[in-house]
Amino acid sequence: MSDASANGGRADGTLLTVDHLTMRFGGLIAIDDVSFTARNKEITAIIGPNGAGKTTVFNCLTGFYSPTVGRLTLYHGDMPFQLEQMEGFRIAAKARVARTFQNIRLFGAMTVLENLVVAQHNKLMKASGYTVFGLLGLPVYRHAEQDAIELAKYWLDKTGLTEHADLSAGNLPYGAQRRLEIARAMCSEPVMLCLDEPAAGLNPRESAELNDLLLHIRDDEQIGLLLIEHDMNVVMGISDHIIVLDHGSKISDGTPKEVREDPAVIRAYLGEEEDEELPPEVAADLVQRDGEGAP
Repeated sequence: MSDASANGGRADGTLLTVDHLTMRFGGLIAIDDVSFTARNKEITAIIGPNGAGKTTVFNCLTGFYSPTVGRLTLYHGDMPFQLEQMEGFRIAAKARVARTFQNIRLFGAMTVLENLVVAQHNKLMKASGYTVFGLLGLPVYRHAEQDAIELAKYWLDKTGLTEHADLSAGNLPYGAQRRLEIARAMCSEPVMLCLDEPAAGLNPRESAELNDLLLHIRDDEQIGLLLIEHDMNVVMGISDHIIVLDHGSKISDGTPKEVREDPAVIRAYLGEEEDEELPPEVAADLVQRDGEGAP
């Protein structure tokens, strides 16, 4: 296990609290007074119909947007981090929040191994004395560089990419590129990993492999994961906690079973009220109907 889990969460297990989050774009309210908590060592999924505002929540958490209203508090180490007051690069470097995106953003011309080493840029720059120690070849930098390579090899192994280490990332099969993105995020040693539709475009076998990888990260790395996903087989199969958004508002918050049986969730997806829980075939159909079409 890497050092990613060090000091994550409060004593009660709370890793993240989102309080009264509101995001307006002119006259459009993308997120309307949303509150929830996410716990360390758990997978929390955010789901909802098209345009529900899921990606906007991620953009607020990771510094792409500054919320109109609300507090986003991440707990680890000796003090909480108020994410809404931080710039995006500080959220990644100081608060240790890592993120993947709907569209793959690898360095395609670099090798698989180089993508994982470059993810540790901040740590290596500090060890190099901001290039001086590196230019002089001092031991402090050489040791840090070797540690970075060892961490990269660890994640190559965990994602099944070791044999592709010297291959250009852009030449990997699509499913392998998805796993590489997650490996690269984990090389930054986050305390919270935010995954934006990691199963998008994967076939059933690749989705099953993704499930295994995310469960490994939760159980062995012992960090919190925040997941946006439209594949209900992934969501219901691995999530500990699910938050459902609709038109920017939270309509459900609970375990997978509680969410499946919530009439408000069924209405949001099907446009009508049902007394029974969502049938498996309907849950599977949500793969096609869920997504993020608005900010």
